Amino acid sequence: MTLIVIETMIGAVLAGSLCGSLGVYLDRMNLLTLGFVIAHAALAGAALSIIFRLNTELLAFVTSLITVSFIELVCAKFNVKRDLIAMSLFALTSSLGMLAIYFAPTTTLTAQTASLILWGSILAMTIGKIILLTLIMIALVIYIMAFKVQINAILFDRKLAEAEGVKVTLHATIFILITTLTVSLILRLTGSFLVFSLIYNSAMAASQISRKKQAIVGGALGALAGVIGVIISFKADTPIGATIALISSIILFTTLALAAIRDIKKRKRIISIQLTVSSNHQK
Repeated sequence: MTLIVIETMIGAVLAGSLCGSLGVYLDRMNLLTLGFVIAHAALAGAALSIIFRLNTELLAFVTSLITVSFIELVCAKFNVKRDLIAMSLFALTSSLGMLAIYFAPTTTLTAQTASLILWGSILAMTIGKIILLTLIMIALVIYIMAFKVQINAILFDRKLAEAEGVKVTLHATIFILITTLTVSLILRLTGSFLVFSLIYNSAMAASQISRKKQAIVGGALGALAGVIGVIISFKADTPIGATIALISSIILFTTLALAAIRDIKKRKRIISIQLTVSSNHQK
């Protein structure tokens, strides 16, 4: 196994575990739509970086941060539902990204560059990014442990947590910032169109498996999708972003199927118990 594949696999594990865990928290805080918008705002930033020849990750982060800040400003000032303005900005940032790629000078835009931004590349992960993702992971774990009581209160009931004096907006902002950083760093690995699959799929799959440890399960499923995706991409020479997204979807549908089977068995047991009780009562 080459050094490039090892680096990519480590990066995919970190990316998958971060996205999976963050997806659970965003979902429980009703902020999952923002994760979707962040990914497409990052696309616009990455595409603009081609035109202006700036750092892709930095401009993707700045664009995502501006987009999320604007959403929250509009929600606060004009009493507009977050999901509505988020979807509007999703359309705006996606169109800006596509237009930036379309109008980029041919001297700066190549098929390989466009493919890297849209679909990801197995060559995108570097030691520097691995270090940064590791630091983000450590910071996330320390933050969750340090504010476990407050975060659990928010997850249980956001309005009740606010009434108890918990700084709900501050904690939500921190999760959004960590998500924005993570998406910006892994954008060129998974591709801007598919990065949110690790957030959505892992969070939904985790909800089918566990009630209390969803963040851990979501992170594990995201990491699993990343590892399998990298191996298949390397062996079959398939686009890494699409492969990881496909594996993530397979994991999701597998958990849904298992949950359905579990529920059917549970209902059968309940019916069986009810019939037994009814039969004994008649006797």
